[in-house]
Amino acid sequence: MPNNDLFSGIPALDDAAGLESVVNQTALNEMGYGNATVPAALQPQTQTQSQPQAEPIQDPAQPAAPAPLAQPTAPQYTADQVAQIVARNQQLEAQVRAQQTPQPQASTYTPQQAAIIKQLIDKGVPIERIQQALNGNRQQNAVVQRLQQVEQYLQNQQYAAAQ
Repeated sequence: MPNNDLFSGIPALDDAAGLESVVNQTALNEMGYGNATVPAALQPQTQTQSQPQAEPIQDPAQPAAPAPLAQPTAPQYTADQVAQIVARNQQLEAQVRAQQTPQPQASTYTPQQAAIIKQLIDKGVPIERIQQALNGNRQQNAVVQRLQQVEQYLQNQQYAAAQ
């Protein structure tokens, strides 16, 4: 009986982790490293058609076909080795992403701010937390500056009314 549920095992489109897992498993299977756990709907059609069900019966009157040349075999990895390779790959990707993130430029800070930032980094405070605090201060400073402008405007209006 054929498998009527072709889409079983396929993650939803909004399941990023599941989709990534299926794509990675498919790539590993195509390279010969996987364990063929890709859902039936995602397996290439050539795989299922190219595997014969039984050996063809050879006519004794015809000469035997030459044996196919041996293909170089891919190295076989255990599941633990694949997991280690994937973990190492993720570490390297994280390092690359960390190097690509823009670092705060000291030229945009006053010397006092730069000294405080350096002290915080030396104490082990994450740079993201420092950035959040600085952005919060900038927002507060913008609000305070706007309030000062409004107060100055009101004082000017009172002065003009008094004249």
